[in-house]
Amino acid sequence: MRVVGIIQARMRSTRLPAKILKVVCGRTVLEHDIIRLRAARRLDTVVVATGEDPANNPVAEEATRLGVPVSRGSEDDVLSRFYHAARSHEADVIVRMTSDCPLFDPQLLDEMLAEFLDSQNSSEPFDYYSNTLLGRTYPTGLDAEIFTMAALERAFHEATRQPEREHVTPYLHQNPQLFRLGGMRAEQDNSHHRWTLDTPEDLQLIEAIYDEVYHEDALFTTEEVLALFARRPELIHINQTVEAKAIDPEVKGGLVIRCDLSPRIGAGHFMRCLALAQAWPADRGPVVFAMAEGGVAVASRLADEGCELRVIHAQVGTEQDSAALREMVAEIGAEWMVVDGYRFDRDYLASLTGKACRLLVLDDAGAGDLPPADAVLNQNLHAHPDLYPALPASTRLLAGLEYQLLRREFLGMKRPEDTRGGPARHLLVTLGGGDPRDAAPRILQGLNALPDGDLRIRILTGHDTQSRQALQAAAQASPHEVEVLGPVQDMPAQLGWADLAITGGGSTLWELAYLGVPALVVVVAKNQIPSSRLLAEKGSIRLLGEAATLRRATVVTQVADLLADTAARQAMSVAGRELVDGQGTRRVVAKMVHWSRRRVS
Repeated sequence: MRVVGIIQARMRSTRLPAKILKVVCGRTVLEHDIIRLRAARRLDTVVVATGEDPANNPVAEEATRLGVPVSRGSEDDVLSRFYHAARSHEADVIVRMTSDCPLFDPQLLDEMLAEFLDSQNSSEPFDYYSNTLLGRTYPTGLDAEIFTMAALERAFHEATRQPEREHVTPYLHQNPQLFRLGGMRAEQDNSHHRWTLDTPEDLQLIEAIYDEVYHEDALFTTEEVLALFARRPELIHINQTVEAKAIDPEVKGGLVIRCDLSPRIGAGHFMRCLALAQAWPADRGPVVFAMAEGGVAVASRLADEGCELRVIHAQVGTEQDSAALREMVAEIGAEWMVVDGYRFDRDYLASLTGKACRLLVLDDAGAGDLPPADAVLNQNLHAHPDLYPALPASTRLLAGLEYQLLRREFLGMKRPEDTRGGPARHLLVTLGGGDPRDAAPRILQGLNALPDGDLRIRILTGHDTQSRQALQAAAQASPHEVEVLGPVQDMPAQLGWADLAITGGGSTLWELAYLGVPALVVVVAKNQIPSSRLLAEKGSIRLLGEAATLRRATVVTQVADLLADTAARQAMSVAGRELVDGQGTRRVVAKMVHWSRRRVS
């Protein structure tokens, strides 16, 4: 395979004009670049790719003086410039080097090329490989990227956003569903070093390094430079205050979440989005909840979590709704927006795609007609790629319980080790943030028919005050000790209190499973059926039936059986805890950070 190293160079620089022709130890920076890149043993040739603007003539003249071929192309569409340079030099594999790296490490590049080229003979060849993809561990200025001509050609034809055209490789490393990606990490993290050239302070540091370690007849190594810093630690302060430039200026950081809650739709959408908000890294910008319904009810909760609430003054799912969301995202410069709800149709979601801000759609049913969102999350047990046969190739799919979103208050609880042995005296009823089928009164009637004994019943209701008051009145006539509570802030403690739960088939199912609480499930929405049935097959729950047709006799029989069967409850507890490991939220946020367009150069 023909390996071509392409140095990206031009005269224009906003912070240090003509930086690549600055002279350090008798040679221009570009000459140092070329010497160090040429030293890589696995390269077949080196090319300088510069812009066609006459202002870049000195770059072309310097490269020619040094015997390096020059390829000239678009000033701003650098992806096009790279593509034509690689094509004209018959490259099979391209090494990309920017011209602001006069400390570039050819030995490191050879190690990377060995991994990349070896993979080309395997069943899983890399399309793209770098030493920053897996997180920066090398000093800034030792960056190297390797990719195939086929991958470059695809990016050339498919990349449309300005940062993708200007910075050459974002379309490759930000689309792992399209390209096979790989990376190298250093054994020791030296990412705090800045050895690139973009400012006068950078130039001062590079001159100081060259004065100490440069030799005419031998290339200095990265180890020599690190040893220099060990001897003279004050050098790091020369450019320590320099801030890296954003690759995509539209993306400043932050997370915008579009969801709602109400007695009709419940609180599940909000609660799982809150889990994402809690796990969002504090150094990546604010978290903003955009809500058209239910915001007032959770305003204090969001404030306590350090999140901002902004009200959408539009009918849910309309163009006015999406326009308000787009405006909000642009104002914040958010790197991700999350949309969770069944009233956001394809047109709504399509209006949010193709922006600098990434789009994550939360789905439960296996949407058959999704636009090209950046990612789709289906955290249910039944989730599988087969549910999404028409998913666009550019959309990443996070499917299954390994991505189950749990709030940190659950993760902070110690899961019981006794797997619910002993008598069951505490029975919890919780159907989510709403009970549109009025199943709770029928459940209470069934529980009232149980033999009077040492049974305490606790019923959690949503924000519907009228329904709660009716239940409280009915509870007074129960032969059991019954509490009826409104929205609670200590949900983990409430679930942990229970020996047995009667619950809806929404997100509370997974919280109960994580805590090892056996549950009887009432399906309150059609999209809850697949996961509820699979959970029943796995043995962590038993199905009571659908809320609309739930019979009192079924409640009596099923509850009485489980209250009397300790072994069955223990088996259900173990099965639930094995299904949900509590790491799903962390995994999702890690993916979001990795796929973000928030990058610096």
